[in-house]
Amino acid sequence: LENFTHDIKNITCNGCSNHCRLTVNTFNGGRKFIGGNKCSKPVKSATPAVKENMFEYIQNALAEYKSFTGTREKIGLVMGLNMFELLPFWHTFFKELGFGIELSPKSTRQLYTLGQHTIPSDTVCYPAKLLHGHVEALLNSGIEHIFYPCMTYNLDENLGDNNYNCPIVAYYSELLHGNIEELKNLNYMYPYLDINNQKSMVKTLQLVVLI
Repeated sequence: LENFTHDIKNITCNGCSNHCRLTVNTFNGGRKFIGGNKCSKPVKSATPAVKENMFEYIQNALAEYKSFTGTREKIGLVMGLNMFELLPFWHTFFKELGFGIELSPKSTRQLYTLGQHTIPSDTVCYPAKLLHGHVEALLNSGIEHIFYPCMTYNLDENLGDNNYNCPIVAYYSELLHGNIEELKNLNYMYPYLDINNQKSMVKTLQLVVLI
């Protein structure tokens, strides 16, 4: 303890756009303890090179799934939350049945503003708030059939203890129905689905597609 030293200072990490406020504790012998970081960059001696941009990869992978006109009615898909990862499934499902598909536009600040008047709570996450604008955009385009299911579970990839969806992801379609009056005047489909139960899925979707 006779040789113990401790110095503390606050700095801003510029390793990414978060700009975390860090508390750096320096002890004798050059030992440091850093707190306040939201990732591992400040506590590593070197940042590993990024081999692939996952956001860019996902955007490119989903680029082939576009709006199109089918031989039957056009179905509007609300492009937010878990609809991105499940887009290949739903796009193929409706396409194979002859339906057309209308994807809501890319998320922007303007799209958020478009649906802001129907948001009941400011405490919900921003991705959920964006859905109100996505629905309004579909309504403005003249879509009369919108599909956005409730899903308690996500795909079970057997990689964790459970595969529950976040409650917002799972049931936000219910909230949209309760707060956007125009949805009550058209065919807004928000069935409860268990994507891991094929028998249940088939039975429920048979009722959904009877337009």
